[in-house]
Amino acid sequence: MRNPIRKDDVEIGAHFIALVSGKIAVVRIEARAWGGTGKGWWAKNVATDRRVRITTAARLRGRVVMSPFSGKWVRVTSTDPRELGRDKWNEAKNDGRIR
Repeated sequence: MRNPIRKDDVEIGAHFIALVSGKIAVVRIEARAWGGTGKGWWAKNVATDRRVRITTAARLRGRVVMSPFSGKWVRVTSTDPRELGRDKWNEAKNDGRIR
C-alpha cells in the first residue's frame, strides 16, 4: 500500500507523479487554484507542457526529483536528494530511502 499524499505535503514548485487523463505523468505544482471551489492546485505536465488542475491530493502518487546522475525521475521517500552528495545518494538508494 502506498503512502497517501496529504494537502499539507504539497508544495508549490515541487514535482509529483500524478494521474492525468488516466495515465501516470510527472507534474510540477505551479499555484493554488483559488477559483470556483477554491480547492486544489494548478500544475504543468512535464512531458506535454500542458496545464492540469489537481483537485485533490489523492490524485498525487508521490513526490519525485530529477536524479543529478542518471537524469531520470526518482521517487523521494524520506530523504531530500538535493542535499545529498553522490556517496550519500547511493547509500540512501541502497537502503531503500529513495526508490
